[in-house]
Amino acid sequence: MIIKEMLEANRRFSRESGIKTFEAKKPRKSLVILTCMDHRLVDFLEPALGIARGDAAVIKNAGNTVAGENNDVLRSLLVALYLLECKEIVVVGHTGCGMKKTNTGQFKEKMLQAGIKEQNIENLELDNWLGSFESEKGNIIDTVERLRNSKYIAKEVPIHGLLLDLGTGSAEHLVTV
Repeated sequence: MIIKEMLEANRRFSRESGIKTFEAKKPRKSLVILTCMDHRLVDFLEPALGIARGDAAVIKNAGNTVAGENNDVLRSLLVALYLLECKEIVVVGHTGCGMKKTNTGQFKEKMLQAGIKEQNIENLELDNWLGSFESEKGNIIDTVERLRNSKYIAKEVPIHGLLLDLGTGSAEHLVTV
């Protein structure tokens, strides 16, 4: 099981790292980033954007998107803004996002095969989320606009949209509202 490997790695880390305590602090750059959970962004996102651990609150989900006005992603953004005192939001998408190609029917079928009841799948409102975008750039711009139009985010908060090219590491600034 992977958990055994993880715990052994943690034992080595805690013995060798010299870290005494981790103190909870507000992000040094007063920044919250909403990005994709894609594994290719691990050890890529921060150096590509010139930030370090502790500079920003980072929220990851499938497709760096916010579906609806009442969800965990939006609530997490609000915690970053109002409790962690972040002053700006950056939505960071990337090239080759798998969510662009996701087929709701195929996804639902895999859940059914795993024994998940159809009525429970229907409660997920997959059509509002999976396969909801055709281009990474369009998704980023739509997410930025959705956040800008949210009744929970103060109009003074700048919201930016960036596209990271996973092949070159370059960032394209798409929008700021």
